[in-house]
Amino acid sequence: MHYDLTRLFTRPNYYNVAFKLRATQEVDIVEVLGSFGRRPGSALSLAGFDPDSSLSFICRLREKPQTTNINFQLAVIFTDNFNKRLLRVINYSISTTNDVITMYKNLDVDVLTKITVQKSIALLQSVGCNATRKELYNRLINVLYLYRQQNSQPSSELVLPEAIKYYPLYLASLFKTTVRIILI
Repeated sequence: MHYDLTRLFTRPNYYNVAFKLRATQEVDIVEVLGSFGRRPGSALSLAGFDPDSSLSFICRLREKPQTTNINFQLAVIFTDNFNKRLLRVINYSISTTNDVITMYKNLDVDVLTKITVQKSIALLQSVGCNATRKELYNRLINVLYLYRQQNSQPSSELVLPEAIKYYPLYLASLFKTTVRIILI
């Protein structure tokens, strides 16, 4: 509790924050997920933001990539605690593959879980708890089914790659969590 209070009062806060994500031509940026819910598009403006908050940009491939890399550029402009206007530009490149097994092996389970939780929260606010729980079960079943379908090993057991083996556990912990919705 002491750490939480200290962090709350001493962390830097940023104001008038604007995000803009750009990507190579083959990629569409569909929506942004965060504590505010879902917003369509690749640009976002917020009145305030802090280092303990996070965003997720949902991207979709429009066509097969021409190269082996997809490039992203995130530009953020904000005002800090000292009323100084700052611009940060972050460039990121992701390797692409056509092999589904390689994709599953290199998957970041923390990011996958975070995006699943953010989408579930947005869904929970619109359709309710039971429909959200059913959607989570279906999402988990689809992930496991697609992996099993692409995996060429004829064994009777499903052996998940290291990168994704904790995903079912993370989603199962969501089912055990009490959900309270506060409507404003």
